[in-house]
Amino acid sequence: EIGDRAFGYCFYLKKAVIASSVKKIGENCFRDCFRLEEGILPEGLESIGSWAFFDCYKLKNITIPESVKHLGEDVFGYCKELIKVEVLSENLDDESFFALSDLKEETDVSIFSVPPESVWENLDQNNKNRFIKYALKNIKSLKNEVKLKFAQYIKENTKAFIPHLCTFADISILEFLAQEN
Repeated sequence: EIGDRAFGYCFYLKKAVIASSVKKIGENCFRDCFRLEEGILPEGLESIGSWAFFDCYKLKNITIPESVKHLGEDVFGYCKELIKVEVLSENLDDESFFALSDLKEETDVSIFSVPPESVWENLDQNNKNRFIKYALKNIKSLKNEVKLKFAQYIKENTKAFIPHLCTFADISILEFLAQEN
């Protein structure tokens, strides 16, 4: 485990490579590491605490390993240059989906799982739309039960999604929707 605030306020830290033995990154662990550009997270990591990368202005890309089950509150808050988050995990807990919904609108998120019903019910319309957009980008990689969940939501909110559906060259979601009818 890397403890709470372990590297917080290390203003000159540019790269963090987490050892494969680490299972948990504590709260505020890299908070205010303003120059942190790269964080390499190992397979085997299970939890990233709240505000762990908060105010890491220079962080641009990060991949959440498949083993991660928990992302704390506002884990990437104020990461002003964060442009891509790839979430490989399919077993995120409820709080993790709220953490992902807090990302700035311009951040490109790749996600391969659907928020559980308990989370989905509590997301506002904008955040539901964000998760659908995330799913549409990765439609070929989604499992059928995940496609079905997103497809059901898209059917219920067709007008909101027509512009997004038309912008994707890959029409597999439309084919999937057609098969479900």
